[in-house]
Amino acid sequence: MKRQSLNNPWFYALLSLFHQTVVFISGKIPQLFPDSASYLEWSPQRTPVYPLILSLVRSLEFAVLLQILCFALATAAFYSICRWVIEEIAPSKGKDVFIWVGSLYFATNFELIQFSPAILTESLGISFFLFYFFSLVRWISSSYKSKLYFVLNFLFFPLLLTMLRPSFILVPLAISFFFIFKLLQENRRALVALCLGGVVVYGAGIQSYAFWNKSRLGHIGISDILQHQILANYMARGTLSEEASQIDASPGLKAFAEAYAITKRDPALKDSQYSLFEQWQKTNPDKDLYTELVAANKELLRKRPLTYFWAGLKNLSVLIDGKASFNYYPEIKNRGIPSKIYFGFQRIADNLFCVLWFFALVYFLSTLRVRPLFGIENLLFLPVATQFLTIAFLGYSELRRQSIGVASLQMLFVLAMWTNFLKKRWQRLP
Repeated sequence: MKRQSLNNPWFYALLSLFHQTVVFISGKIPQLFPDSASYLEWSPQRTPVYPLILSLVRSLEFAVLLQILCFALATAAFYSICRWVIEEIAPSKGKDVFIWVGSLYFATNFELIQFSPAILTESLGISFFLFYFFSLVRWISSSYKSKLYFVLNFLFFPLLLTMLRPSFILVPLAISFFFIFKLLQENRRALVALCLGGVVVYGAGIQSYAFWNKSRLGHIGISDILQHQILANYMARGTLSEEASQIDASPGLKAFAEAYAITKRDPALKDSQYSLFEQWQKTNPDKDLYTELVAANKELLRKRPLTYFWAGLKNLSVLIDGKASFNYYPEIKNRGIPSKIYFGFQRIADNLFCVLWFFALVYFLSTLRVRPLFGIENLLFLPVATQFLTIAFLGYSELRRQSIGVASLQMLFVLAMWTNFLKKRWQRLP
C-alpha cells in the first residue's frame, strides 16, 4: 500500500465504502427493529430530525444508502481530524503510523458500521458528530475567524445532533464552554460574547421545543428517554416493588409495581421497562402512560434519590469498558468460515482497543496537572466524558449503543494519549 494513498482522506472513504459493501451486500437491507417503527412517523417520544430525513428520502433503501455514504464521508473526516490531533501533539517519530493505524481501525470497525443498514439514528449520529468535530477543527485552524464554521459549531450542529439523538444534549454545551473559558483566558471578549450567544440560542431552541412538545408528550421534554431511565434504574436496583409496598405509596406507583410483578412472573417477557409499560397499559387502558410515569418517577426520586445515583454509577461502569456489541446486523454471523475469521479479527482489535483505552484513561488522569488546561487532550476527553455521564444518568440501559456518537473521539483520545506517552519516551532516546 503506497504511502501517498494512506495520506489521502478519500482513500479511507473508499475503503469504508468497500468494507460496508462486502459486509452488507448479501444481507437484509434495511434492518428493522421494534424502535424503527417510531421513526417512520414523527411521534412525541422521538426528536424530529431522523423522521424528517426518512420522510424526505421517501424510501428506506435510499435511507440506508444515505447512511452508508455519510459514514464513508465521516471516515474521511476522521482521518483529517486524526492528522490534526497528532500533528498538534507532534511526535518526532512514528507520527504517520499512528494516523494510519487509527484511520484504518475506524474505517474497518464493525461496531460502528453495523448500524448503517438499520433504521435507527446511530449511524447518522456517528457521522453527524464527526462532521461537527471536523467543522470545529476547521474553525480552530482558521484562528477562530471563519463565520461559517462558527455558525456550524455553535448553532447548526448542536441543534441538529440533539434533535437527532437526545443523548447528545450536554455535549455541545461542554464544547462551547470549553472554548468560552479558553477565549476568556486569551482575552478574546468579542468571541466570548458570540459563543455565549450561541449557547443561549441553543438552550432556548431546546427549551422551546420541550414546551411545545408538552401537549403531545404529556410533560415538558424533548423525548421520553429520561422518564424510561429513571424507572429502569429503580427496577434494576430492586427498589420499585419495595417502595410501592409502603403504606404511603401513591396509587400510581403501586400500579407500576403491580404491572412489574406480572412481567416478572412470566418467563416469556423480557425483564425491562418496556414490558412493564405494555402490561401497565393493559391494566390501565384509560390512563396516559407518560403523565402517570412522570408522577411515579418524581415520587421515587423524592424518596430514594441515592438509589438513582448509585444506579447511574453502575451504568457508567458498564459504559466505559470499551467493549463492542455485535448484535445489530445478525446475518453476517451465519456465513461460515469467512464470518468467523472476520469476527475473530474484529474481537481481537476490540479487546486490544479496550486495553489501550484503559491505560490511556489512567495515563490521562495521572498527568492531568502537567498538561495545559485547554490542550487538545482535554478537548477530546471532555465530550466523551460528558456523553458518558449524560447517558449513565439520563440515558437508558443500552449504554454502548447510546454512546456510539462519541466513539470516534474515544478512539482519537486513545491515539492522542498514547502518542503523548510515546513522544516523551522518544525524546529521551539518543
